[in-house]
Amino acid sequence: MEPTEDQIGVRWNDAGTALAYTEEGDVFIKAVGADSASNVTEDVREVVEDGDTTKLSFSIMAWQPDDEALLVSSSQGWHLLPADGGAPRLVLELEEDEDARPSRSLQAWSEDGRYLYLSHSERDRWWRGLARLDIRSGGLRDIVMD
Repeated sequence: MEPTEDQIGVRWNDAGTALAYTEEGDVFIKAVGADSASNVTEDVREVVEDGDTTKLSFSIMAWQPDDEALLVSSSQGWHLLPADGGAPRLVLELEEDEDARPSRSLQAWSEDGRYLYLSHSERDRWWRGLARLDIRSGGLRDIVMD
């Protein structure tokens, strides 16, 4: 990587064979020993709103346990982004009203990569807990809330 004064958050995959980072909203993946990183979002960053030139920006959350994909976030929600490129798939759409949107944070993947476990916290009342997101169906199920 070129020297920079910007902080770069790097996420290694579990095997330690590749790393991912973001730069100006794009996601890059670099395999150990590779000469350069690949921009895996170069062709998929869409315009956020009609009549606006702002493109959707991604942030890396975690690698999928099998290292086949990354969980990334955007202003639209959480996406599963194939590590070899391709379109990200929205797995958790965020509510439009930011003030009413619960705070969610990734806690873990299931070992088989099918489920995401996340903490959940309502902004307007005391309602906290853990939930499970099925990334195949998009179903979100409370595990424990109080």
